[in-house]
Amino acid sequence: MIHSYGGPVMRSSVLLPGRPSAFLLMLAFLLPVTAFAQTGRIAGRVTDAQSGQPIPGVNVVIEGTTVGTATDVDGYYSIINVAPGVYSLRATFIGYTPLVVEGVEVNIDLTTTVDFELQEEAIGLEEVVVTSTPPIIQRDIAGSERNISAEEIQNAPYQNINQVITSQVSINSVGRFNDRPEIRGSSIEESKFIVDGIDQSDPLTNRPYTRINLDAVQEVKMQTGGFSAEYGNLRSGVVNVVTREGGDRYSGSFNIQYSPPGLKHFGPMPYGHASAVTKPFVEPWQAFSSTNEFAEEGFAGWLAEAASPSRDPQHTGSAAELYALWLWRHRSQDSIDMLKELSRNGGNIRAAWEAVHGSLPAGATIPDGIGTVDVEFAPGIDPDEQTFHQTGDMPDYNISATFGGPVPFLNPVKFFLAYDRQQIEYAAEFPQPAYVDNSLRGKVTTRIGNTKINLNGFWSRQKGGDGGQGPGIDGWISTNPYRQLGGSNKFWYSHCAVPGQQTRQIYAAQLTHTFNANTFAQLDVSHHRTDYKMLNDVRETKPLAAVPGQTSALQGLLNPDGESFDEIKDWARIRIGDYWYDEAPVGYSPVWWVDVTGYYRMSSCNVRYNNTYSRKWEAKGSVTSQVNRNNQVKAGFTVQNVTLHQYYYALDPSVNGGSLDQADARPWMVGLYAQDKIEYQGFVANIGLRLDGILHDAFPLLDGTGDAGPYSTYLLQGNTIRTDYDPNSPDYDPEKPTEIRLSDQLAREKTSQWRLSPRIGISHPISTVAKLFFNYGHMYQWADLFSYYRINYNTRQGNRVSSMGNPLLGPARTIAYEVGYEQNLFDRMNLRLTGYYKDINDEADWASYVPLGESSYSRRTNQRFRDVRGVEAFLELRRGVVTLPYGMDLSGWGSVNYLVESGGEFGYDQFFEDPTRQPRQVSTEVSDPDVRPLVKLNVSLSTPEELGPGGNGFSLLGGLDVSLMYEWQRGFQFTWNPENYPLVENNVRWAPYKRWDLRLTKSLFTQGRFDAMFYLDITNLFNQKYLHPPANTDISNTADSFAWDGQKWFNNQFVNYMESLDLKVNEDGSVEGSQRPGDYKGDNIDLPDWDSWSFLDKRDIYFGIRLYF
Repeated sequence: MIHSYGGPVMRSSVLLPGRPSAFLLMLAFLLPVTAFAQTGRIAGRVTDAQSGQPIPGVNVVIEGTTVGTATDVDGYYSIINVAPGVYSLRATFIGYTPLVVEGVEVNIDLTTTVDFELQEEAIGLEEVVVTSTPPIIQRDIAGSERNISAEEIQNAPYQNINQVITSQVSINSVGRFNDRPEIRGSSIEESKFIVDGIDQSDPLTNRPYTRINLDAVQEVKMQTGGFSAEYGNLRSGVVNVVTREGGDRYSGSFNIQYSPPGLKHFGPMPYGHASAVTKPFVEPWQAFSSTNEFAEEGFAGWLAEAASPSRDPQHTGSAAELYALWLWRHRSQDSIDMLKELSRNGGNIRAAWEAVHGSLPAGATIPDGIGTVDVEFAPGIDPDEQTFHQTGDMPDYNISATFGGPVPFLNPVKFFLAYDRQQIEYAAEFPQPAYVDNSLRGKVTTRIGNTKINLNGFWSRQKGGDGGQGPGIDGWISTNPYRQLGGSNKFWYSHCAVPGQQTRQIYAAQLTHTFNANTFAQLDVSHHRTDYKMLNDVRETKPLAAVPGQTSALQGLLNPDGESFDEIKDWARIRIGDYWYDEAPVGYSPVWWVDVTGYYRMSSCNVRYNNTYSRKWEAKGSVTSQVNRNNQVKAGFTVQNVTLHQYYYALDPSVNGGSLDQADARPWMVGLYAQDKIEYQGFVANIGLRLDGILHDAFPLLDGTGDAGPYSTYLLQGNTIRTDYDPNSPDYDPEKPTEIRLSDQLAREKTSQWRLSPRIGISHPISTVAKLFFNYGHMYQWADLFSYYRINYNTRQGNRVSSMGNPLLGPARTIAYEVGYEQNLFDRMNLRLTGYYKDINDEADWASYVPLGESSYSRRTNQRFRDVRGVEAFLELRRGVVTLPYGMDLSGWGSVNYLVESGGEFGYDQFFEDPTRQPRQVSTEVSDPDVRPLVKLNVSLSTPEELGPGGNGFSLLGGLDVSLMYEWQRGFQFTWNPENYPLVENNVRWAPYKRWDLRLTKSLFTQGRFDAMFYLDITNLFNQKYLHPPANTDISNTADSFAWDGQKWFNNQFVNYMESLDLKVNEDGSVEGSQRPGDYKGDNIDLPDWDSWSFLDKRDIYFGIRLYF
């Protein structure tokens, strides 16, 4: 079911007689603008039904509007600047019966052909009404693109726009949780995400904000190849979203999706007492024994630990006291329940365990001599409020609402508002326990004569943990909630993940002026604001008060015997034995320290302060003219001015200092293009040329062009930094810009770069049911601003420069080729076969500069290249084409993408001041080709609105939609070489990933303007377990070489797992055997008890209610 929110969904420009305004015509060519296509075109021919002769002067009008035109002497007509939607088109002429064609579908940047055959007037025949059927093959598409309607979005299992994107052909999901779109092997940062003509990318990172209320979407155009010249500063794809506008009456929607609390993975809670990382330390029958599961790592049990002469004096105590202290330091709810029992029962560990967990396993015994432990919580402390590592107790939900209509007393001014909120609990607890995203979009539209005015506003705020991965959260859920640390840190302690916040605001004004039926101009001015913050108020960062008797190695942990409670009550939480302990490890500690075992890191990593922001002013627009029946010309240009301020300081308690990232810059970006869409007897060509430029400050020391050269000792020596940059300094002022002596030495001057990009796309019919298409184009993309201007100071080493950007960095270039064949099968299905190739050069990477001394620094350079080639097959069965018994409708599509990627580096990645150390030959590194097939399937079955028993707007079996989606991705390749054979690389591949998702939608009732529906979204429908692959898994026979997603397994259990597989590596690197990495079923497989870390993507069920009015 599709809902139009009252009246025509979208309206085109009003055509009134009169000459175009000279002022507006001048403005159209003088303003620095270039607007992305947001409208389509309706064209066709009107003929006499009897004679077939053209009829000139016929009025063709979009019903419900004053938008229309008249046919020319040959009977042809054209209406441009039509917003996407479904319309009724009326043709009238004196002496002929009016003809209305309903269901005329208009898509972004495409031509919809509607021909009329008028009959002479007859008595009793007042009007003829027919229904338009969209063509199976759209003849003016010369690339890989797909228009996704609001109806399809409502009926498919999409919860957000990312899922809409990643469900399409050639687009897969990457990241730990498969939540980052990747288009034909390229990241989303290489693409444009456009909403109502406004680019949503943040210039700091080139990363777009993609969250949008799906009920506000009118249409989405997904394009992965064949970009016209109007699109600049991109290399991979275009997602063009058009949102709804307010109608003639008030209308809106409300939608809520709810997923009950629960773990997001198979297995137990990661840090509860059933987890593999805690059992050796808490299960009393093994925790006090030297034969526990962690013995090989050096844990001899609590009895031995208490008797150890090397025991840290800060952790001195009996075995029972050390056991209780471990519970407090790792206080899941299990641990708190144990401590409460110990405080009540006199400290009997066995009794406490059985009260919380039940009887000991059969045959389990607790060693003698462990004694009891005296536990007391401080007055006023609620033990249950002290827990952390507690997950699975928060629901996930999406709440969205829209409302629009006429502005009171200001007719014809219309408005439309869309609110959206999402909450997703993290799989492992952070100080910010859930990712929360709030956004609000607003649009005001009106018309003054032949001019349409749009005012757009947007605000969003995201909160979550950045996982220690950069200057702020990146708009997606942290992809690695189980990140672990190296060395003596055996798993990632959750409070290392610093809570962060991003706030985005966009304000835009758009004018669309129609000069006549064939020409219009569009002007846009917008202001973008992005602010990054670290939420230090969420996580306590103040050092704990000094306590008499503490050592310099451990601050505020315990109080020596004899101190009165009044002196420690501000920080005391629990007494174990003779000592009071504070809330650590929660909160900031200026000293790096580990837990009582000496293995688990307990300090809160580092404290981060981020006051980075970007500001962007942009003016853009275009002039479009249908100069004749065969040529539609479009030209425009753009100007952007970006202000960057970066201040990102990390204070690391594990070392004496941290790091500081600082940058200030204000570049300009300019684009100019012209293109011609040629349509002639079915042949369509889109030919264009684009010029892009960047003008920014040059930093002679930063880019290595100054007199001192790139090996200046000034870059490597200590730099004086104002004391008020240090958050621990009494002079600290977070609002005051940071000044560093190095910045004072950077003499500024202007520099510019320019690139020319030819684009061509051709669509050529070869029969009435088939066409060929081809496109070719150069695409350039400027680097993110961090890569140009960022300076990183190592505050641990005298504030010297350790890495920096490069203002002379050139843009990355992609030369794309695409050829395809499209076939109409049986007037029901569309088959498209496509081959593509992307030649990618000049991508940025780090290069080291090594002076004569021992210090060095890194700088961004253009040195990476990639080749991406592939073949796609796409088969689509559209809605309304196949009707089953009882009026049921079957639709769907399937796709296969066979992608091959290789790449590497060309040039030097190290530069030495000592010429004797500089390599004589340019190094070339090329990776082996990586073949990554991707298969997707979407099948939908719907019933008519009335089917089966019912009444009063309800039908038991009517209004039912079932949509099933399937995805299969080939696993990644890596090296398994336990015998260290030479020249063996990427010889094994992980098992493929596959998943079924389901959406079931049921119309509840329809009463007048009110429609209500219930729906159910199920991801991983069959609850299939998938052993998630490790990252960086190239393994030799060196045990310590393995890292599972960046962390070491206890006892290198992954090596044990690999060695247990029926998998033999031959001397030439080939493998043989009946099993492969990723298999987990088999008696021979040594798979440790790591379900919580290894088996994610547990079945997730969302219940939803949607209301339209």
